[in-house]
Amino acid sequence: MGPYKRVGGSLMRTYLTSQRLVTKLQMLRSGKKKKAFVVVEGVTDYRVYGKLFDLENCEIVIGESKENVVEAIKICETQKLEGIIGIVDADFWRLTGVSFEWPKTLFMTDDHDLECMMLRSKAYEHVLLEYGDVNKIARFEGKKHQTIKEGMLRN
Repeated sequence: MGPYKRVGGSLMRTYLTSQRLVTKLQMLRSGKKKKAFVVVEGVTDYRVYGKLFDLENCEIVIGESKENVVEAIKICETQKLEGIIGIVDADFWRLTGVSFEWPKTLFMTDDHDLECMMLRSKAYEHVLLEYGDVNKIARFEGKKHQTIKEGMLRN
């Protein structure tokens, strides 16, 4: 079940509000003064950022929604809680021109989501070279007459 626990047939995550998230961060922060905390939207972000950050010095916390992360970071800034940042996906905010007072410790991905941002970066090529099977990649690209990246983006 991963980072969630079942309660009465539903997942606990449905009960997490931005205020509860802040309370959780306050409790975590009080016991781990030297750690940084990164609040992310969901499980996928948790998995990806878990591979990018030094987990001995940084703890990743799932906020359960973009709105929870944004509101929790605003509250953390108001309460002057240090060592806590938030990262959210751009989704359609850039296209729709959403604007509000942006917290200094809240960061937004450059693209729709983290995965799209990675596909545009050199990281994609590095991951493919490191973990991909050269023969399988060649067979796919030969059979489909397109690269793996093109195949992913079309489907």
